[in-house]
Amino acid sequence: MSITILDSKEICLDEPFELSVRPETFQKADSGTASEIVNNSHQYSNVMEQISPIIQADNLSNKSVSNPSKKITDNKASRLECGRKYQRERRKDPAFAERKRQYHREYQRERRKDPAFAERERKRQRENLRERRKDPTFAERERKRQRERRKDPAFAEYQREYQREYQREYQRERRKDPAFAGYQRQYQREYQRERRKDPAFAEHQREYQRERRKDPAFAEYQRQYQRERRKDPAFAEYQREYQRERRKDPVLAQGHRIYMNTYNRIKKQTANKEEASKQAKIAREQYLQSIHSAGNSGELTLTSNSDETNQSPSKNSDGTLPANFQCSS
Repeated sequence: MSITILDSKEICLDEPFELSVRPETFQKADSGTASEIVNNSHQYSNVMEQISPIIQADNLSNKSVSNPSKKITDNKASRLECGRKYQRERRKDPAFAERKRQYHREYQRERRKDPAFAERERKRQRENLRERRKDPTFAERERKRQRERRKDPAFAEYQREYQREYQREYQRERRKDPAFAGYQRQYQREYQRERRKDPAFAEHQREYQRERRKDPAFAEYQRQYQRERRKDPAFAEYQREYQRERRKDPVLAQGHRIYMNTYNRIKKQTANKEEASKQAKIAREQYLQSIHSAGNSGELTLTSNSDETNQSPSKNSDGTLPANFQCSS
């Protein structure tokens, strides 16, 4: 029986070592081949002695890389640590720090343009401030800081302007609510009605309106505004109700009669509606002023004035207004 060993130079160390034995070499041994078997055994032992150290070294190297994930994790940790060290070094540079702050401000400014983000940010700020105010130390520090800031005239002016702008914005938002708008109009009417009971305020208001009517731009705006309002059915109904209430006042009713009589007379004489309306308004204002003066002095002369003006001005013998209603030219 003979054993044939392959060439040891072709053995691959990355694969398990196999000893190849050819089947045809197994033959019936005889006494003449004993020496050949012994020689082959010695040759195999010599080859194994040569390659055993190489195989052991290769096995050790394979064990060192048997866990690649651990090696990758170590590399990632080292890279992160290097990156953090690099950022710490960069933050020490004032130019880099300023660029980073500028970028952050621009980024926040762009984000605040998103209404959803702005609302979330305001809500977060309110919640954060509410939680911080629960701390007595922070609350005391905040009060002290506000006291110090109020001593600064520039900050005080900024605070007043901010409050005014906030109130304007708040009122604009509230006016979009129909219920609040109706309540606001009702409140303003009641408020103005109470103020008109003050003679000083009423006189000031009439003087203010007379001055405004002299402005052509305001007069045109007023006419346009009235034309637009008359298209509103609700306003038209309110206006009719207001006129019905005014007619119940004898002073206003008499003033209206004076206005109409003067207007009709002058229009027939001159055929100029604007001039007739102007003179009629003056006559009515003079009558109301005389009633107001008599009321302040405690001598109400409504009856005598009514008797004097019951006669139509258009039927005067001399074709002029009564003495109480003459207007200075």
